[in-house]
Amino acid sequence: MERATLAAYGATAAAYASFDDRMTATSFLWHWRYALPEHPVVADIGCGFGGAMEAFGELGIRHPIGVDPCPELVAIARFRYPKNDFRIGNVLNLASVVTERCDGFVAAFSLAHIRRHNIEAALTSIRRILKPEASGIIIGSSGTGDRILTSADNPLIPSEHRMLVTDWTLETLTPHLAACGFALQLGSEEDGETFWARIARV
Repeated sequence: MERATLAAYGATAAAYASFDDRMTATSFLWHWRYALPEHPVVADIGCGFGGAMEAFGELGIRHPIGVDPCPELVAIARFRYPKNDFRIGNVLNLASVVTERCDGFVAAFSLAHIRRHNIEAALTSIRRILKPEASGIIIGSSGTGDRILTSADNPLIPSEHRMLVTDWTLETLTPHLAACGFALQLGSEEDGETFWARIARV
């Protein structure tokens, strides 16, 4: 399903390109920013077409690294934000494309496309690119099930494509974070549909 999801994103990239998906610098992101050094190296994991870049600018993060496995989305990100650094890479093998040691990371809805049994492999891969005590943000859909989206759920998805969404809650994700050397920090929250988790590499 991870490959099928990637193919679905490639097929829908052009349709999504016209969307205004910019992430704003919320108070939650500002609290995370205060935990980072003055000039942090930050990875945006599953950057898509660069929706977080303007928020990073507001936060004073001048050189974020955007990583996404979908070449079509990365091409759009490079067109939208030509001064930023975007790389094609998979969360399961981040160190092959992010050779820098990062002070922080953001994974906004990207872990939702990882099969449940691969979540610790993904978290371990993220941990490998981080400096000690680095701080990260994970944003995801809150729930306990796996969903396979089709054109019936989202008309932008072509009829021959499917997209995996794996839902987590703070309760179900926390043991996996701990197993991979992460700890929840103050500020994590859940509103029934979405969760935000600020975590630290320990």
